[in-house]
Amino acid sequence: MSYKLINNQDNLESLLELLLLQKELSIDTETTGLDPYYSKVRLLQIGFDEQFFVIDCFCFENLDILKPIFNSPDILKILHNAKFDIKMLKINYGIEFQNIFDTMLASQIISAGVNETHNLKDVVYRYLGIELDKTEQKSDWSKELSVSQISYAIKDVEVLIPLKNKLKEFLVENKLVRVAVLEFNCCLSVSDMEINGCFLDKNKWLDIIEKVEKKHSKLSDEIQKELSKNSNQLSLFNDFLEINLNSNQQLLESLNNMGINLDDTAERTLSLNKNKHEIIEKILEYRSLQKSLSSYGKNILEHINKKTGRIHASFNQIGAGTGRFSCFNPNLQQIPANEEYRSSFMAEKGNKLITADYSQIELRILAEISGDKEFIRAFESGEDLHKITASNMFSIPLENVTKEMRSQAKSINFGLVYGRGASSLAEQIGTSVEEAKKLIEKYFEIYEGVKIWLDNAGKLAIKTSQSRTLSNRLKKYIFDSNNRKEIASIDRQGKNSPIQGTSADITKQALFLINKEFKNTKTKLINTVHDEIILESPLEFAENSAKILEQKMIEAGRIYLKKVPIVVDVHISDFWSK
Repeated sequence: MSYKLINNQDNLESLLELLLLQKELSIDTETTGLDPYYSKVRLLQIGFDEQFFVIDCFCFENLDILKPIFNSPDILKILHNAKFDIKMLKINYGIEFQNIFDTMLASQIISAGVNETHNLKDVVYRYLGIELDKTEQKSDWSKELSVSQISYAIKDVEVLIPLKNKLKEFLVENKLVRVAVLEFNCCLSVSDMEINGCFLDKNKWLDIIEKVEKKHSKLSDEIQKELSKNSNQLSLFNDFLEINLNSNQQLLESLNNMGINLDDTAERTLSLNKNKHEIIEKILEYRSLQKSLSSYGKNILEHINKKTGRIHASFNQIGAGTGRFSCFNPNLQQIPANEEYRSSFMAEKGNKLITADYSQIELRILAEISGDKEFIRAFESGEDLHKITASNMFSIPLENVTKEMRSQAKSINFGLVYGRGASSLAEQIGTSVEEAKKLIEKYFEIYEGVKIWLDNAGKLAIKTSQSRTLSNRLKKYIFDSNNRKEIASIDRQGKNSPIQGTSADITKQALFLINKEFKNTKTKLINTVHDEIILESPLEFAENSAKILEQKMIEAGRIYLKKVPIVVDVHISDFWSK
């Protein structure tokens, strides 16, 4: 394997001349760690036409001379897990990227929800049959380089162009090129979003968590005392017998002693029986508070970066088979949508937060793909969709729709998007299964086109073992055709995946347009939660930034939705508001 080590300015300038002539380059980095704020880039590897160059970054104060290469829209940059390298090079050298092909994202798109691993070693073996030796991956890159390290570094870029060519064949064959372009463009936005991060008021958060802890402790005592009333045993130190509320067996026995006979203490079971005794509602609330404390309690403060003072969460672009994001370190998608928690996520001094979300986007997608004229007309009217639905279901004027009627219509509207049946609906609205069936029948009498599409979508998923979104994103299903439960699950997924996946596609398109619009400005993309996008903007630009945000989100929606109007709700505040 031949390569050239670049460790002086003359060699770097000569390399630039060669790179400017290329149409595509394979790119990789080797770094001293994984955190771009605390780690350095040791090597930058670049390959093309069987030529490989290894730039020893420790020999250069900056890499400004190479910036036009990475920012060129005419040169394709091929990377694996591009977001990592993009962040490393931007934070360490101010390098910006355009026009990328991410082989990791391409692999995820092709896998389409099937449980496969997507690290470079596994993807290369799966598509090229080449076994990569990753022994040097965790070696010390801060010291003098060994021949073995350089060889390892070159091998990672050597495989990228043939890997890209093979993946491209699969993308074309499966009609996934449009989705791939969307994901590659979005990757640039997500990289910037993670770099920008968000600001959390530490003291305010601690105050909130302290209140939650007190409430959690109080509820625990109340539940303990209530459960122990029917016990013949007493603790030596308390006036009640302490029960492990996290033990399903102990909790079940204690409830049975109270005459509350349940099969188990699963959340679904408790929810179905919460009207039997007020203690069940207390147990559900206790568990909710406990989940809050464990998921996003004081430990979230550990994620505040000491250099920036901000939280830089990690976003997995294809975190679900439908194409939805997932988030970790920390999971900002788990933060409750109520003001109590969100008020701690604030704009820094002199700035405002702009929060925008699509109004009923999944229902609008359902109207679009089903083509149901009545459903589309309901959106075109601009009236409250749930009130219109209730008005039609109960054959009464709009102004006579009660709060309960609207609530029932809302539950059906949203429930059908997730393939919810009569039993689940009955549980949610507190009625019998028979009554829930009648409500659904009334609903489908009005929106017959919706029923036809939902039925066909479920059947098609079972028949073909796949679903598609409006961007043609693929979702594959693997199931036992003799297993009724699995078939029912695929039926539900077949109804939901095209809708949820299209919603993800629209949000990703919006993220790309928004980040492109605000590039090199003081307005920054800082967060996204499903169909919600958050910017941080200087006070003097906030109003204009909010208008642009709304326009770009609508523009993204119109790429996919041609029949229904798109509405975006926008709020400007000092904190993350809904």
